[in-house]
Amino acid sequence: MLALSPFRTFLHVVLPQALRNVYPAVINQLVQIILGSSLLSAISVPELTGTAMVINARNLLTIQVFGIAAVLYLVLTNLVVLVAELIGRAAFKPPLRPIRARQSVLAGLRTAVRRLVLIRKEA
Repeated sequence: MLALSPFRTFLHVVLPQALRNVYPAVINQLVQIILGSSLLSAISVPELTGTAMVINARNLLTIQVFGIAAVLYLVLTNLVVLVAELIGRAAFKPPLRPIRARQSVLAGLRTAVRRLVLIRKEA
């Protein structure tokens, strides 16, 4: 046991691990919500695609208007991903030292034999 209360155990042990595992999925869902907001134009909620449709109806510049809307969506989603990545790097720093896999006993014996052979060759 860690000699921590259940709340502190949750706060300092369980929650950081859970957030580290859930964070990428939450960011992906946020980007999907942003991209899915274009569906709101189907129910007459003003947003980027709906505004582009109104401008297109007035000017009949379809390629230019929807091209700009696509670039705005691209910039917006990339900005969200960039900010989320920076937050993720700051919040979920990797351990200070990488954890090495332990050598098997056989690999350790091979290394010892090689060293002995090299010592005998030098002598």
